[in-house]
Amino acid sequence: MPSGKAYTDTNNARTKAAAVTEKLPNRGPVRGADSGGASRFYPAFRYQAKAPTTERPRLPDGTVHPTVKPVALRRWLVRLLAASGGLVLDPFAGTGTTLEAARLEGFDSMGVEAKAEYAELCHLRLRRDTTRSI
Repeated sequence: MPSGKAYTDTNNARTKAAAVTEKLPNRGPVRGADSGGASRFYPAFRYQAKAPTTERPRLPDGTVHPTVKPVALRRWLVRLLAASGGLVLDPFAGTGTTLEAARLEGFDSMGVEAKAEYAELCHLRLRRDTTRSI
C-alpha cells in the first residue's frame, strides 16, 4: 500500500473520531467515573519540526550532534513533567537542549554526557545567552 494512502486513511479516521466526539454532549466530570492513568490529562501528541540551524551548536572543528532537539519541544516537556521548583535531570544531555529549556523555564537542572565532544557542545550551548523567549 502506498504511504500516501495510509496517511489519508489515518486522517479520515481522526476526522471521523473528531466528528463523533463533537456530537457527544458535554456533561462535565462524573464523580467516581475517573479511570485510567494521569496521561489522560495531557495532550497525546505534539508535532515539532526539526531544530533550526540557530539551535544546533557546532564546535570550531565542525563537530555536531546528530539528533539535536528543538528547544520549544523541550520547554513544553519540562513544563509538562517537572514539578514546580523541581530539579530537571538529563542523564543523556547531548547538546544540552533540555538543560537550556529548564533554565528558560526557571528550573534548576543537571546533565550527564558520556562523550567529551558532545559535553563540549553542551557547554557551548549553555554559555550563550539564554534569556530569549520562545
